[in-house]
Amino acid sequence: MENLTVNGSGNFDGGLYGKITINGDATFNGNMESDILKVRGHSVLKGHAHVNRVSVFGEAQFKASANLGELSVFGEVAIKGGSNIGKAKIMGEMTIEEEAAIEDITVLGEIHLRKSLKGQAASVKGELKVDGDVEMDTFSSVGSFKIKGLLSADQITINPRSKSYAKEIAGQQITIQKKKELGTVFLMGNGRVEAELIEGDNIYLEHTVAKTVRGINVEIGPHCEVQLVECSGEYKQDRKSYVKDRA
Repeated sequence: MENLTVNGSGNFDGGLYGKITINGDATFNGNMESDILKVRGHSVLKGHAHVNRVSVFGEAQFKASANLGELSVFGEVAIKGGSNIGKAKIMGEMTIEEEAAIEDITVLGEIHLRKSLKGQAASVKGELKVDGDVEMDTFSSVGSFKIKGLLSADQITINPRSKSYAKEIAGQQITIQKKKELGTVFLMGNGRVEAELIEGDNIYLEHTVAKTVRGINVEIGPHCEVQLVECSGEYKQDRKSYVKDRA
């Protein structure tokens, strides 16, 4: 397979490549397949892109769909079509316009998904915005998130350092707990999680505002405001929290 290095500017038809290094400005007008894509400048991919490893230090625009094995974003990435990504680490900024399937995602910077996100594991240490639903096996956050739909995962662990929101949160084990982390300077601040519904088998909440909390075993820790708790098993409530009704 041919390797390609772009130091100036150029237009390409697409095709099959080994390693592509873009230091300048490059546009691929057709479908492109590559083992490695490194973008230090600016790139536009107008056709479908299938790449095993992508690292973006500059700016990359995927105008169609993208099938990526590994993605590292230090700069800016925009994907207009649907995306299927194995492992993603976002340290810069990223936007995905259509449905996204990402098996393992770590967010240290910012990512905005205009529709829904599905995968296996998500770790949020930066900022996550999703206009649809998030469906994962495990979801953890010490950053902030705004999910307009449902956040669903078997295991959900949230350390609310700032304000986060999901319309609904559902899982088997849900833990929202504000705590210090070793080696970090941590101020309690006003971090909290807001949701209309939180539903799971085992639920522990701190610094949470919710309309309804529904579960088998429910513990309402400190600094919560809940309108209704529905609990069929063991129930505990901290004196520093407010629960309007319990069923």
